[in-house]
Order: sequence, then structure tokens, then C-alpha cells
Amino acid sequence: MKEKTKITDRYNKEQRIAIKMISLPNDCTKEEMIMYLYKCEELNMNPLSGEFILTKKWSDKNSKYNYSFITTRDGYLKTAQNDPHYEGIDSGVYCEGDKLSFENGNVRHVLGSTRGEVIGGWAIVKRKGLLPKTEFAPFKEYYEANKYKPIWKEMPSAMIKKVAEVAALRIMFPLTGVYTFEEMDVEKPGDVDHNNIPFNQPKSNSTSKNHANKKITASSKPNPSQEEISEDSKTEPADQESESYQTNPDGVPKMSYQLKDIKAGSSKNGTPYYLLTLCDDRTNKKGDFYALGDKMDKIDQLDLREESRVHIKTSTNENCFVIDDIELAAS
Repeated sequence: MKEKTKITDRYNKEQRIAIKMISLPNDCTKEEMIMYLYKCEELNMNPLSGEFILTKKWSDKNSKYNYSFITTRDGYLKTAQNDPHYEGIDSGVYCEGDKLSFENGNVRHVLGSTRGEVIGGWAIVKRKGLLPKTEFAPFKEYYEANKYKPIWKEMPSAMIKKVAEVAALRIMFPLTGVYTFEEMDVEKPGDVDHNNIPFNQPKSNSTSKNHANKKITASSKPNPSQEEISEDSKTEPADQESESYQTNPDGVPKMSYQLKDIKAGSSKNGTPYYLLTLCDDRTNKKGDFYALGDKMDKIDQLDLREESRVHIKTSTNENCFVIDDIELAAS
């Protein structure tokens, strides 16, 4: 146990808060942070860089969390470049009208005079002592899995090329249990297209009214204090959970969030939601969080105003942060 504590002690309280915000699930435990930090040490990854994160997803089938370590193409490439056997990478985007052939570990790619739609990305990685490895990533297959991400709409050629590069790098310089944002259905902060989010309607006993016109505006009236909130609108968390609003599992205080905006919408599956833009008081960083079902009712009861401060508990649903509980923070 001493050794496990030692790895977290290498980071001060502010750094642990930053690591959790940047690289770990909101509801991560101390044990999960330790697991993550050991993996960072093993792979020589910087936990504060945002290039290497831990995700977890509950499996009903196995009744446990499944964990994945996710990096970027750049993070993977840095790891390969640190290996003394690395001898380079080359890649490209194959489009209609081009000529592409692979032979004996070599790639011949001739650009067409008129290039049409993207067909795929290719990459070749060289490692000392081994034949070069070539990989091809078909565009349609990966685009279908990632089309709700704005970056795949804005930069399709760059993204499919990165997928091919990662596939070739993985074979020549394998990182066991590590995947990349570019090839997985996982979001980096800011990557979600709010008009095409994929989550489904949660189970709920909500008797909610029509939330379609939900919005907040700046008000000259001061933010309500805890004393001004009616008893009906206050919601006390269960005794065993109340401390989680104030501290993380490792004793690091939870920061309050300031409400910057709230909008109503519905997913492509017809699920109504509130989209809250919240700003962390400590770091001044903004993030988007979804409220579904009876949590929308609770937000209506709290009568949130612009700049209201809240504590939230969240989970992930199809790569989006979803609010599990919310309460007003003390003024």
C-alpha cells in the first residue's frame, strides 16, 4: 500500500485536481487514479498533457467497469519515436482518380489530375530489423462510426490518414490495451456535435412539462442564496453520498461550477435534454453537460440563473457527460 500511495504523492493537490479534470472520468476513484498513473509511468506519458486518458464504461453483462486507455495519434507517435528502433513513417490519402499500389513493403501513390471523394488513408512505418509495415484504412467504415464528430466533417482527409498511421504504428510498436481518439468512438473535449448526439432516452419517472424553450438570461437580481431557496426546491443527497459533493475519493475538494448557459434540445433519437455550459471556478475552463429525464425537472425547480454556482455528479453516456445529480452550491 505504501508503494501505491507513493505514486500519487509525486503530484500535489492542484496537480491531482488537474489530472482528474484533464485525463480521468469525473467519478474516478483513488484506485483508478493509481492504475492510470502507473500506466503513464510505464509508457512514459505525461498525465497533465491531455494526450493520454482513462475511460470507463459499465458492463451490465459482466457487472463491472471496462477500462480503456486512450491516446492521440501524436501521443502514439511520440512513444514510437522514443524507441531506438524507430526509422520513420510516411502516409497519404487515397482519393478517386489516384493510383495506389503496395509491393514488398513499399507504397506507390500517384495523385490523379482530378481527385474525387476520399477512399481511404494509407501509412507505412519502418522499424530497424523488420520489413516496413503498410496499413490501409477505408474511409467509409471509419466515417460512419465518427460522423457525429465535427472534426470528421471538417477534416476527413486528415482524420483517416491518422487512423492508418495509428494502425501501422500499433503493429510495429504495440502498446497493449491502448487505443486512440482517431480510431475509437470516443470524444476529446469539445468534439461533440450537439445536433447529432447519439444517446437514448433514460429510464425516468419524470412528469416533466415541455422544456423546449428553456433558457437563461442575465439578471440584475442577485443570485439566490441557499436561504432564498424554498424548502420544496431543495434536494438533500442521501447521507452516504452527501460528502461526494464536497470531496473526491482521495480527499481532494470538488470545485463548484458556474452556470454560463443552458439550452434545450433533443437528440437524433428524440430524447429531450438540457445542455448546460458550466465553468470550473478554479480553472476557469468551460465544459458541456447534459441533463435528461427527471434531472430536467430538478433543474426547473432550482430556478438556475446565469452565474449560479452548482455542484454536480456525472457519468458518461455514449461519450457525453450526463448529470446524475445537481445541487446549488453555497454562496
